[in-house]
Amino acid sequence: MFDKIFSLPSAVARHKAAPLSEERRRFLAQLDRQGYKPGHLAQTAVDLLRLVPAIQLLADGVHDTAGVEAVIARFVRQRHGRVLPYLRKTLRRLLKQWLRFFGRWKDPTPAAGPLWTLYRDFPQLAGA
Repeated sequence: MFDKIFSLPSAVARHKAAPLSEERRRFLAQLDRQGYKPGHLAQTAVDLLRLVPAIQLLADGVHDTAGVEAVIARFVRQRHGRVLPYLRKTLRRLLKQWLRFFGRWKDPTPAAGPLWTLYRDFPQLAGA
């Protein structure tokens, strides 16, 4: 996958040699199958490489929004608070996509309201 995204051999080698290369390759291959443009895939690959330390902070298990925010806070602290605002948004988005891809994301429970019981019971009502 990295060969497809990058033309420079040094970039391909850097991505292949970095931690979690197989997981990142599978994740990018899925985005490619979903129709993401080559430029977006390249930027996502670069962002993932930059965010490997944050991804490694996620222990095994299922995570929710609070867990992702805790990882973001720790990642920012490790970088001494020097993180561009766009990187926080990118980190949040990519971590959620990453966890969802590997089946480790827990969607937040919606607030209770007048339609909550319909939402909660929908799978049974639909016969799933």
